[in-house]
Amino acid sequence: MSRRVGGLLGGLAIAALIIPARGLSAQRCIGTTAYVVRDEVGAVMSAEQMTRLTVRSVNGIALQLRTDSVEGQPRYYAFDKFDYGIRAMRSERVVASDNPLTFGALNPLAFCGGVEDLTLAYAGRTMRLLFDLGEHNTYYEIESPPFQGGTTFRLRSLRCRHGARPPRIDNRTTGKCLVPADSWERTEEERAGRLVVRPLAGGVVDSTAESCRSSAGGLLEAITTQRDWETTWKAYPSVAGGNPLPKVDFATQLVLVVYRPIGPRSVRVGQPGDLTWVRRPDQDQYFYDPIPCLVLYEAVDRNDVRSINGRPLPAALRR
Repeated sequence: MSRRVGGLLGGLAIAALIIPARGLSAQRCIGTTAYVVRDEVGAVMSAEQMTRLTVRSVNGIALQLRTDSVEGQPRYYAFDKFDYGIRAMRSERVVASDNPLTFGALNPLAFCGGVEDLTLAYAGRTMRLLFDLGEHNTYYEIESPPFQGGTTFRLRSLRCRHGARPPRIDNRTTGKCLVPADSWERTEEERAGRLVVRPLAGGVVDSTAESCRSSAGGLLEAITTQRDWETTWKAYPSVAGGNPLPKVDFATQLVLVVYRPIGPRSVRVGQPGDLTWVRRPDQDQYFYDPIPCLVLYEAVDRNDVRSINGRPLPAALRR
């Protein structure tokens, strides 16, 4: 995976919502990315300020704040994923509500420090940060620009402070590359290719791979009304798992029903706003448990989606 920082990406794959466990035997790198959060005046946020900061998403996956930490430990953010071992959705820890926000080698969404994008909210305002940082073998501690709500920043350089050489971290070498705050630049780039997905549910259905594909007309199906959502939820009891229907605001969102017959895949948004489901070859080596038909329900902000698999959404749903 490229380490290039910057450059316009026509479409960026979102981290797959089925993430097989990667043990140490499969580990290829041990990099870490730490992000030092600063407030509006540029001061490093205190522990009290961090309780008022929200990490909304990492690499396109919406996070939820959890407060069930061990006593004395910071709160943390997690996301729901489908676990192959138990064949059910479960919560996965992503990052502690601490400063700096640290994404280590075995992070489930930012493996080996691979942070592509990060969305933060503070004092009712949102700031997006585009790292475009792939898997690596160093320790980057990246200083934040002053928090500016309604702004998107892109990391234009990974130059270490004072021109130091980035350490190549291994089991014998330690150190940090301190990346100064002036390495960020404001950008007007929109969210092309960077959807934020909120997993709702997932499960295995009794279906052949072929019927699984054909039922979706191309592996993706869009649910755009509450009525259709209720019907779809009842269609696959094994996916619903006896749980109540998740709430979705169809004024601003749609539900993707993703049929994933064998192997990890990822959502990609191309130009102009076409949503497709593509294979992630870099993850195939970790997939070992063939499943005839896995169905995922995912809530997506519909503002950036104009069509799915080339088929336009109803005009009333496009903005």
